[in-house]
Amino acid sequence: MALVQATSATAAGTTVTTAALTTTAGNAVVVVVGVIGSDAFSGLTDNKGNTYTQILAVPAASGLSSRHGVYMATGIIGGAGHTVTFTAVAGNGGTVGMVAAEVSVTNTLDKASSGSFLTPAATTLTAPSVTTVVATELIIGTFTLDAASSSTTFTAGTGYTIPTGGKIDAPASIYQVVPMCLEWKSVVATGAQAPSCTISVAQESQSSVLTLFASVAPSQYFRPVSDVAAGSWTTAAGATTGLYAQLDEATAADTDYVQSAATPANDTVEVALGNLADPLSSTGHVVRYRYQRDVIAGNPIALTVSLVQGSTVIASWAHTDVDDVWTTSEQTLTGGQADSITSYGDLRLRFVANQA
Repeated sequence: MALVQATSATAAGTTVTTAALTTTAGNAVVVVVGVIGSDAFSGLTDNKGNTYTQILAVPAASGLSSRHGVYMATGIIGGAGHTVTFTAVAGNGGTVGMVAAEVSVTNTLDKASSGSFLTPAATTLTAPSVTTVVATELIIGTFTLDAASSSTTFTAGTGYTIPTGGKIDAPASIYQVVPMCLEWKSVVATGAQAPSCTISVAQESQSSVLTLFASVAPSQYFRPVSDVAAGSWTTAAGATTGLYAQLDEATAADTDYVQSAATPANDTVEVALGNLADPLSSTGHVVRYRYQRDVIAGNPIALTVSLVQGSTVIASWAHTDVDDVWTTSEQTLTGGQADSITSYGDLRLRFVANQA
């Protein structure tokens, strides 16, 4: 789980739109928005039809001129040309700005907290402290400055990263931009988290923190959907096509099966599996199959079973001197093997039989 990319935009008036990004379906987008002037937030939209929920909002403090908020969309519709638009309700005019960041995987919000305006002016900005409840989480800190009267730049706090496009530094001209930044880090243990950053010139500021953890994906099952190669394999009835349909049941049935030649030599059958979503996890990848030697043929048989992506073997299992009774095999991928899968829409099972 990580922050994938970010982009920022600021403009005079009440509306601002980011540059186009290419985003990945199913990910999340976190957006920090800011307004200088008396304008109120109206909402956040994008050109993919995603729904953004306002998580935090900090109103302007007495005597200060900017407001700060955080929105998030999860399980997004992604793709090329993805833009986000922020709109403020017109007040006395002013400037609007935002930083939008794409976060890998569909996330669940753990904690979110915002701080009131930090006054007097300071060069170290610290968000409120929150305590995470899940060991592996993504911590995001966001900061917005009051109207900058001099050039000011952001620097990430210790252990945090401000991504490219993740900040708007302030030029010397007051009200020209909304100075803001977004920083992130990953943690692998529960505990208190209070993001901080520094700015080159002391300013009043607002800040917020949110922590995200990966949603647990529901169980998915791949089953054969088509033949890739048949070799000399046939169905129980002797057919040479539609082999996958003998292997696609949810509960194993030993009355339908595929069989190699009686004296096989690298006899290969390969079936394509269904196109499912990336589970976004390195664990819980299990390959299940049943096999048996034909008693009538009687020849000793060796069987090699492989999980394949395209032409790349992800994992392989060898069975020598196959028994003449049905045997169930459950093979669990290692974390490294699971991580080597780059396309869950191109997975196949390959069975190679040889006379031992």
